[in-house]
Amino acid sequence: MNLSAGKMALSVPIRYHVRDLPRLQKKYRPGQHITVMQIREDGKERKKYPQRKEYIIVALYPFNVDCVDLYGHHESFGYVQLEQSVV
Repeated sequence: MNLSAGKMALSVPIRYHVRDLPRLQKKYRPGQHITVMQIREDGKERKKYPQRKEYIIVALYPFNVDCVDLYGHHESFGYVQLEQSVV
């Protein structure tokens, strides 16, 4: 692929299938620390900016992962969502 100045290469998004879930489930375990990149939106100006947040995995379920952040708030992520947003 020949890219000249000012042109960007677009990547094709990766598609996941239900058959990929066992492979994704093996990557995570309870007690593991992960860093997730999330897009945060500023209230007044509606500005979007990336934010990194650290979580500890509490429990694994067939289709999602239950996590807790450093402040004690629980949040669930799907395996595919984690695969795309873990830093």
